[in-house]
Amino acid sequence: MTVISKLEFEAAMAGRTCADVMHPWHPHCAPAARMIFASTAIGFNKFMLGLYLLDVLLKLTREKELTKEEIIFIVKSYLRTGVAALWIATTFLASNCIFRRWMPFNYYTTVSVPAFIGGLGISFESKQRIEFILYTWLNMLVETTFNHLEYLQIWRVNAVSGTALFMLANGLVMYEIRRLKLQGRTPTFYWFFSPPSVRNQQDIQNNNSSSTTNNNYNYNNNKGDSVKSPLGPFCPHEGPCIEEIRKSAIKFLGLGYVFGFLKTSVPRLGLIVKKPRLIISYLLNKKTISYGLFAGLYVALYKGLSCFLCQNQKADSAILALPCGTVAGLAFCVLPAPSILAAILANLIFMYGKNSSFARSKLPMSQLSFALVNAILFHNYAFYNNLSPAFFTNMLNVATNDRCHQIYQNLVNLVAQLPKHTHPVLPTI
Repeated sequence: MTVISKLEFEAAMAGRTCADVMHPWHPHCAPAARMIFASTAIGFNKFMLGLYLLDVLLKLTREKELTKEEIIFIVKSYLRTGVAALWIATTFLASNCIFRRWMPFNYYTTVSVPAFIGGLGISFESKQRIEFILYTWLNMLVETTFNHLEYLQIWRVNAVSGTALFMLANGLVMYEIRRLKLQGRTPTFYWFFSPPSVRNQQDIQNNNSSSTTNNNYNYNNNKGDSVKSPLGPFCPHEGPCIEEIRKSAIKFLGLGYVFGFLKTSVPRLGLIVKKPRLIISYLLNKKTISYGLFAGLYVALYKGLSCFLCQNQKADSAILALPCGTVAGLAFCVLPAPSILAAILANLIFMYGKNSSFARSKLPMSQLSFALVNAILFHNYAFYNNLSPAFFTNMLNVATNDRCHQIYQNLVNLVAQLPKHTHPVLPTI
């Protein structure tokens, strides 16, 4: 697929109407807008209903049954998301039709400005959902940046530079989480591991005192004998450090392995149903195992260094999360996946952006930030389609019941009608 350049786009748009470009399925704007509204209503349910049902099933496994209030909350959340989706799709088309009456099609504004206006529809969502969706969009923006850097042959994620960047970002994220916890605030982040809170100094003094008088810091070994812990009570956990590190590493190794198995097998569920033996190959898949090793090693490195530093300075502090998180980032070598690097960088941008003075403006910064990122992703989808994140492309196509794909394909066809000239071709990624 070719990249659509500015010159190609503007040449292809010369003399075109909004019907020629934005709604080829109907020559008139109002009926076309109604049709994309109806298509989005159908597509949204295709895309979101399964996700919401899965969420309900997961809650049922934990709570046995849902209360009336929980059911009402889920229904309201579903409807809010539906309204936001309908707003984004319909206003994108309507804005284009309105703007076309005032100005010609423009490479920089034709897609991005209507997408920005549509992105403001995120305001229909609850605050928690806005933050989660903003993080998801930031994640895709980082992934898009990686794709462009690779396309331009500037940089690509690899085990060396990727690990260095992951270590730096991870250290900053872990520190920010601990700093906010120490201030009594609840940090919002989307990562599989949360560093423990800084241990209260009064608790440490009490524990030291009770350890001296009552020997409370002893534990039983496998033979049932009372053994003094090899380390003192300065770390942010109960019990001996070696045991804490071992248990945490095993726990996260298992969770990472399960996640890796689901990530590799669920997209191929139909194939597994036809050939059940394939499940063995997915269980032993190198990438599946790598997810487990990554998560287990990550936590072991973090907790191991955390305990060492706490014992060395006989105190705990939020700043210790910086070196601990940085060293834990070495686990990225096991699984140098762009998606993992994108996730931690998106958390870094999200957390520091949310807690900056800029975010304390009276303006709805989360909504405006989402609208801006949405505009960039839409522009990228239209003009650099092969560099668009797969999730974003699939979501647009399914959620609009293929109307977005129709618009994009129509745009490609219009450009293809131009006299032959050199098109920049994307390399295989």
